[in-house]
Amino acid sequence: MHRPDAEAGPTGEGWQDRKVTNSPKQPPSGQVPTGPGASSSNPEAVREASQSTVHFALLMLATVITSSFPLPWKIAALAFAIATIVFGIRSLIKVIRARIRGAMLLFVSLGLAIVLVMSVSLIGNVAFWPIQSRYENCLASALTDQANKQCQSDYMKELENLVRLP
Repeated sequence: MHRPDAEAGPTGEGWQDRKVTNSPKQPPSGQVPTGPGASSSNPEAVREASQSTVHFALLMLATVITSSFPLPWKIAALAFAIATIVFGIRSLIKVIRARIRGAMLLFVSLGLAIVLVMSVSLIGNVAFWPIQSRYENCLASALTDQANKQCQSDYMKELENLVRLP
């Protein structure tokens, strides 16, 4: 409805005909909120997802720290990695169910990918325990750059001999 006494706006409507609201737009009932900061309206689900993500992050930190230890202790890193994967999957499920978008979803997804790659590396270290142990002992006793290169060369030769088919 257009009144002749109303000032026309940029769209041709009068300013009195426009509906002005001061509250942010809310999706209709039954629809999921979307957008960069959208999350569930269930604060309990968000709290559980956050706690689960913190546990995942702490286990991930323990995995990274213990993976730098020498060989007998790398088994602990593998155990932490397995626990991290389990907690990471649980955390990812909770984040998705809580409809949390943005940084938390990205952190859990990338963290899981990193821990999976680390797990494969740790499994390789444990699988080739004797070769890896000799290499770590050699590096520990190497005092010069030349000795380090010799350790690496010996390690690569042992690995090549291991995978060479008869």
